[in-house]
Order: sequence, then structure tokens, then C-alpha cells
Amino acid sequence: MTEASDHYMEDSLWEVTRFLEAENIDKSHLSEKLIDDMAYHYYNNYYDYEMDEEYALRAAVSEVLQENNVAIEGFEKWIP
Repeated sequence: MTEASDHYMEDSLWEVTRFLEAENIDKSHLSEKLIDDMAYHYYNNYYDYEMDEEYALRAAVSEVLQENNVAIEGFEKWIP
């Protein structure tokens, strides 16, 4: 990765962390790998597919949870 894409991935990780907190999702139930995967999906959704930020975040979290068969009580999944 380039320095610029490293910066965007750091921003993506921050956005995902902020989203999880806003959705009252306890990160202690998620591995670091799952959260990194969410950030990667968000990065692709937001920067490559130019999705709206909210949809890019919800889709990223939803995709990773679905791919890994993780259920979070009260979280409404959204798969585009």
C-alpha cells in the first residue's frame, strides 16, 4: 500500500469504530481481524464504489458479519 492508501485505511478504521459505537455494538465481541475487514469493505464501498458514507458503513459491517456468521442483537443488517 502507498502512504496515501495507508492514510485512507486509517480513516476507514476510525469511521468503522465510530459507527460501531454509534450502533451500540460492543467491539469486545469482535476480533481485530473482523474490524479490519469491516474497514477494508468500507474503504472499497466509499472510495471505489462511491457509496454514501452511512450506507458504505452499514454495508461493510453487514457484509463482514454475514460472511462470518456473526449475529449482533439489535443490529439491522443491510446488504446492497
